[in-house]
Amino acid sequence: MKNPLQLTHEISRYKTDIWNDSCSVQELEYSIKYSSCSGATNNPVIVGNVLKKEFNLWEKRIHEIIKENSEDTEIEVTWKLIYEMTKKGAEILYPIFQKENGMKGRISIQVNPKNWTNSELMWKQAVEFDKLAPNIIVKIPVVKAGIKAIEEAIYRGVNINATVCFTVPQCIAVAEAVERGLKRRLDDGKDIFKMTPVCTLMVGRLDDWLKVYANKKNIITDPWNLEWAGIAAIKKAYKIFKERQYKTRLLAAAYRNHLHWSELIGGNIILTIPYDWQLKFNNSKIEVKNRMDNQVDEKIINGLYDAFSDEWKKACDMKEEERVNFLLKLYENQLKTVGGAEYVRSFEMIGPHNQVIYYLVFGTKHPKGLEVMKEAMWRVDPRGTYRFSDITDVNQIYMIDYQDKPHWVPQAALKVYEAFKRKTVSENEICQFVITDTPFIYRKAILKWLEQNEKIIDVTGRRRKFSYPDGCRITFSN
Repeated sequence: MKNPLQLTHEISRYKTDIWNDSCSVQELEYSIKYSSCSGATNNPVIVGNVLKKEFNLWEKRIHEIIKENSEDTEIEVTWKLIYEMTKKGAEILYPIFQKENGMKGRISIQVNPKNWTNSELMWKQAVEFDKLAPNIIVKIPVVKAGIKAIEEAIYRGVNINATVCFTVPQCIAVAEAVERGLKRRLDDGKDIFKMTPVCTLMVGRLDDWLKVYANKKNIITDPWNLEWAGIAAIKKAYKIFKERQYKTRLLAAAYRNHLHWSELIGGNIILTIPYDWQLKFNNSKIEVKNRMDNQVDEKIINGLYDAFSDEWKKACDMKEEERVNFLLKLYENQLKTVGGAEYVRSFEMIGPHNQVIYYLVFGTKHPKGLEVMKEAMWRVDPRGTYRFSDITDVNQIYMIDYQDKPHWVPQAALKVYEAFKRKTVSENEICQFVITDTPFIYRKAILKWLEQNEKIIDVTGRRRKFSYPDGCRITFSN
């Protein structure tokens, strides 16, 4: 008979992932066996707690580290121990990492908290941590300098786990930083396929803070509301992430009650659960079913707004530019659901002083209409008096100069490769994908770039290399 956490993973069709909230060897072994664990978290505080439990496993190695590095300070010795404990956890998780083709099976290690105001020190340390093992993911705090560090680390190919995050606006700031870093990688022709960025939302810490705030301000509210605050926040963030198709996955941390597990079952989300809570959940009789899409009771939301107006708005409300994106997305959805348009594309109309003048939203029922529209938009004003930003996703804006092939062709090519790697498809399927699912126009230069860069390994139905006639079939590499 399977445990509730194993069923959590299965019932979600393997989208809801369980991580162990420490690098403890004993806890990881339990978590992998009984909770379908596929990752782990780690930081200096966690290392200290693990040592209290498993000092016998590390005592000999600690003495060896001190002997091998006799001139090191205690802090330097501590960091070397953190590296080794992280690498041990990475070793335990590595079979999962291999099985999942690098998409799961990672362990987190956190940058030095003392550097929280220095973006450069954080991203440089992240780059060094990334070399410890193939399946490392680096924790960076969601502070002003941390957002800059996250973008730079992503650009340099480091998978990140944004931490010290308690609110929806923080989550959005992380996701936007990740998107900027990914775009820079694509612009430089670098792969993003195995980038698995994560944003932690400490659901229990939000609950904790509202309880503290209520005591400080002598606020009375239904106590049940305070157990739902973190869940309300992460469900709101999850909905926004899903609508905007951010690559970043949300991760729920800081467990205080079963809602922090049971209400998130079924989502494409990570649950980093402490060992003690895993034992409780696996011993519980709570029904394991999909609740991720269930909305939080409106009475609870209203109760939080009534009791904690300012604090709750800080935790959950969107900024002005986010409202613009939300309304734009809403209008696009209305064109599809009410107007019957199958293909919708949005453009920012940007004037000579780089200001947004207005938005142009185009809808059509046929891909040919979309193709004609895209061709026309990119040719409408060759003098550059106005520019057009294709907003394929509300979180991703493309400013494309089609006379500059070295710039845009690699971006388009990598989009194609991400969609068709390990597959054999027709040239027409690729053409349709570029037209309907990317901001680019279709040119066979895209296929030539892919073949030159060994992303295409075979083309049947042609007479000469670097030609892609109608009807040919194209096989992509792994």
